[in-house]
Amino acid sequence: MRFKSWFSRRRNQGTPAQPGVPADYRTIKFGGDGATIDIPSHLVDEQQANGTVLVFPPGQTVVSLRLSLISFRAKDGSISPGRGVARVREQAEEAGQELIPFGRHRAFSQRKQFVEEGVPIEMDFWHIGADESTAIISLTTDVNARGEPVAVWFRQQVPRMLESIQFSERVEFIETGSGAFATRVTTIDPAPQRIEDFGISQRQWLEESLRRAERLATRYSVPTAAADLTPAVMDTIFARWLSDGDEQDRTSDAEVADALGAALGEHLIRSLGMRWVTVSDDDGVARAIRHEAALTMAFPVDSVRKRIESRETDFIVKVAAIVKSQIATAELAE
Repeated sequence: MRFKSWFSRRRNQGTPAQPGVPADYRTIKFGGDGATIDIPSHLVDEQQANGTVLVFPPGQTVVSLRLSLISFRAKDGSISPGRGVARVREQAEEAGQELIPFGRHRAFSQRKQFVEEGVPIEMDFWHIGADESTAIISLTTDVNARGEPVAVWFRQQVPRMLESIQFSERVEFIETGSGAFATRVTTIDPAPQRIEDFGISQRQWLEESLRRAERLATRYSVPTAAADLTPAVMDTIFARWLSDGDEQDRTSDAEVADALGAALGEHLIRSLGMRWVTVSDDDGVARAIRHEAALTMAFPVDSVRKRIESRETDFIVKVAAIVKSQIATAELAE
């Protein structure tokens, strides 16, 4: 799908309000302080550690928008005006496409389809070039659910959201000695973070959590080694645990978050080449998985904990697909 065909079709149709949802928008930042975008006020914006932002309807994972920013600065700290547009132009030529006007910027699009744990996923990418930066926006949709009202409504808002993107002057880019540019996603954070590999105590937590995941599988599914737990099986376990009325013998919320979060993290590590880390900042310490090359982090334990609070089911397959799309988006920019 070309950017112009879908975007032009939608941009003049307005943004009909979802029933019961306020029509007002609010402005959020992504790429650290590098860019802003307007989103419907009720949508959830989940800030990632590398400046990436995930936007999605509350309580839903059938559709989401991922916002990341790649910026450039030479080794001596000087800027090279036009590099963001040049990079997008190069990618468009490689894909056999032409750049189209996008406000005062230039852009092109791509579409990818794949199957994650039996769930067909569709991803639309928009690469938007500014003077010194490139915004990469990916829209991930569960194909089986794209006809649901929330998915239809969300996709109708995308053109208006994309049109609102504004780039700031804060950019970073790296120029190698050979003159070729090596880019990375910006990481402009208000408070410094410390990222460290798992130590002995964290490894002990991981081993115990995986054993607990196996016990959950035995009780709510079929006996399965932790290494063989798939996101689809984890979704089944979670849904059955959530509906378990045996309060006395029921595994606690914290233990389930640890167990399924650990199992999900291990699955993503095996399939995507990530690793366990701890992330420390002013808010405390969190367990995460990190993809070094793509500068992408995910927090599987927190993902499960949030769904325990919201009682949302059938989310683990979709979370795995979203992480996969984050890494694919970053790799497209290399």
